Amino acid sequence: MEKIHKSYNARYMGFEDVARSFVPNSQFRELIRPESSIIVGPRGCGKTTLLKMLHPRAFVATQSETVKRTYSEMNFWGVYIPADIQWTTLLRKVEERESESNAVGSIVNTLISVNVLSSICRCFKSLLDLSISQLELSNPFNEKLSVDQIRTVEMNLAQDLVAIWGIEKDIPSSLYSIQQYWNTIVSNLNLALKNYTNCQSILLRYNGFLDYAHAAFDAFHERCKEINFCAYKGFRWALCFDELELAPKELRETISTLLRSTSYQEIIFKTTSSFLLNKPDASETDILSMPNPLETDAAEGHDYQNILNWVHDKRSEDIWESFCKELYSQQNEKSVIRSIGKYDLIKCVEDAGELTRNKKVFSDYKPGSLSYQLFVELAKVDASFNSFLQSKDIDPQNPYKEDDITYNLLKKIKASAICRYYFSKPRTMAPFYFGEDILYDFSEGNPRLAINIMNRMILAYSENSNLSIRRQSAVFYELSVDKMKFYEHYPNAEVKINSTKTYSLGEILKKIGKYFQDNLYVAPFSEVAKNTFYVDQQELPRQIVDLINTGIELGAIMKVDSTEVDYPVYKLAYILYPYFSLPKRLITTKPEKLSTILESVINKEQLKIEFTNDNQ
Repeated sequence: MEKIHKSYNARYMGFEDVARSFVPNSQFRELIRPESSIIVGPRGCGKTTLLKMLHPRAFVATQSETVKRTYSEMNFWGVYIPADIQWTTLLRKVEERESESNAVGSIVNTLISVNVLSSICRCFKSLLDLSISQLELSNPFNEKLSVDQIRTVEMNLAQDLVAIWGIEKDIPSSLYSIQQYWNTIVSNLNLALKNYTNCQSILLRYNGFLDYAHAAFDAFHERCKEINFCAYKGFRWALCFDELELAPKELRETISTLLRSTSYQEIIFKTTSSFLLNKPDASETDILSMPNPLETDAAEGHDYQNILNWVHDKRSEDIWESFCKELYSQQNEKSVIRSIGKYDLIKCVEDAGELTRNKKVFSDYKPGSLSYQLFVELAKVDASFNSFLQSKDIDPQNPYKEDDITYNLLKKIKASAICRYYFSKPRTMAPFYFGEDILYDFSEGNPRLAINIMNRMILAYSENSNLSIRRQSAVFYELSVDKMKFYEHYPNAEVKINSTKTYSLGEILKKIGKYFQDNLYVAPFSEVAKNTFYVDQQELPRQIVDLINTGIELGAIMKVDSTEVDYPVYKLAYILYPYFSLPKRLITTKPEKLSTILESVINKEQLKIEFTNDNQ
């Protein structure tokens, strides 16, 4: 059997590995523009991959001619700065020392600065090492300096950085030694939470990073201007802050301010974010949670660009489909795509052998067509559907008229009618999830999920070289169940509503899914069965909003564009639809209030407990 895709997390991959497996997309072309950017999207959508592709090591390692052409338009080097897990650990310790918040805040700012400067140092070392490696290959950048001369440049640069950054410890003149120095500082900062006096000089010296970064970039420019590879991007720099949601609030506020204005024109900022809801305690400069910033704040379109990295409208859906076709380039993947056919929901009823396709009837909805048979049969067993047709002046026994109004109505209700007809008889599983469209659509801009889906399809295909409608649907159903288990047991995704009841993220997702499931199957038949909602925060306990934010960040809840309303609209991720037997479609008209969906979770008495004033 051919080798299947390996699922991956770019956070734990080196720059070279990311570059070798990278499939370029439109977001990457937006990201290489010489302006500050925020990549917005849920976890797993490729934000880290995009940031890592800006690093010089990724630049050298890429094999794709398309990526190389895109790189030719990039005029900066990316300094990758991960939101280290130590920040999260530190924040928990900070919460325990609130009475000493000033000193603790200073430690947080210092840790941020040290992490930034350490990342700059690592980037410098990469550039110099790559200059030597290119020299030892075919010298594509026509370097005039020798290996020894470049090493001398590194030694001189290290001496400059020791002076610029005020490193008091006597260390060897190498960038590696400086990195080790920063590692020691990080360890000392954690110890400083127990004894502030041990690190007073460090706290005073490294309470901000921008001036230190600018001075370091100036020194690099002066020392390395004769090295062609180092000078290749014009000595401009992008500070790339990954997973900013994990970072301390101080850093998020700092980045927001710097997006608005900085006196150092050689520095731009690239960062990532989830499309989180507004938090009750959000500051006016919090770029992660303030949808309507003040005029004095950084403004999207003026000071930075938002790069939306998930499927949220028709255009992004088309772009994602093109990306998937390129991603699924191996022979076994192409075999899967040929086997699964095209998506048409009514095929699941035809596949069950209960309706027959009349090859002489070419027009849908006319007598003899599958859709016509479907409406007739459903009207016999579903009284509410029968009543619905009659309310629209359509004969349930002959549901066809030669007019556009009837045609458009029947087209609109077809998916709901298929679902209700299929479950009008005892069933074990809904075979609604098959075909090429579903293969692309259900990953919704998430490369990691796209690879996972394909891996499972390849395994199913290898069993008998045939992927029937039922087999494909079974693969999606199994994956959907696994996803729901993941959300149910996700760490710390549980909140206490009152003294006796707690809810997990999984339980909230189940209540949302069950609401839309009942809306489709249990409630009287309606022209539009809702499947989207909006978050009316004023009617919800803060803890529930926190759970919804977790769901958004994890990709269990997706934000979608809507032209019908002027507030954010959300839906469950498509990968959860098989769990609730919901068909793949998007209804953004009249989204339901989340408080209505969760009315069994909240009530007025609980709201009185959770909120202290009307503004909340």
